[in-house]
Amino acid sequence: MSTPNATQEELPRLLLVEDSETSAALISRYLRGRYDVNHVHNGEEAWKALMIDTTLELVITDIQMPVMNGHELLLKIRASDIARFKNLPVIVMTTADDNTDRNKAFENGANDFVTKPVDPVELQARISVHQKLARLIRELEANRQLLQEQATTDPLTKLKNRRAFFDIGQGHFALARRHGTNLSVLMIDIDHFKRINDTYGHQGGDEVLIGVGQILEHSTRTEDIVARLGGEEFSILLPDTNRLGA
Repeated sequence: MSTPNATQEELPRLLLVEDSETSAALISRYLRGRYDVNHVHNGEEAWKALMIDTTLELVITDIQMPVMNGHELLLKIRASDIARFKNLPVIVMTTADDNTDRNKAFENGANDFVTKPVDPVELQARISVHQKLARLIRELEANRQLLQEQATTDPLTKLKNRRAFFDIGQGHFALARRHGTNLSVLMIDIDHFKRINDTYGHQGGDEVLIGVGQILEHSTRTEDIVARLGGEEFSILLPDTNRLGA
């Protein structure tokens, strides 16, 4: 969590969904200096804000609101196929004796709740826990995707590497055999590549490999798989392509 001296741009951004101006002003005051609070008045405005602003890290929402209430907003967020909504923390606000709304909110995907009137210490503590946890999950997911990309990508040309090519190829081969469709593979080798390295050095050879990779990508279809198998050897997997098409 940012310190109170942090600039506005560095503060975690929260979405407060509250139709009462008085309650919104009070909650915003509790969070001032720690979070950048974006206030909207109902679930419909909240959904529009979430679609536009990808920097929002957490939602605090009242339940009883006009136009679109908190339950409807929760259901819309959790039903969405937008990746960043998957782990978006949502904290609901309910009255102390309102167990029905609270339980329904959890069923609809809420992460936590605070009771009204809101206690500032409790509110800050719950927001801090969920905001930090969600940020950690996002960082872990980003690292996982990066590692997966590194494991399947040739570091020089940024094409698929040998391992990825054969893994993808096995899947396409199984589908072609099952459905009786065509599948072609092109094997490509740069002629006299050793002469290029000997004349221009390995940096010059690397530039040639990168250039050939770009040419192959620009010359193929979206569904084709271009890979560098190693050295100066490239390969292209061509789904639904016969020998003449290859």
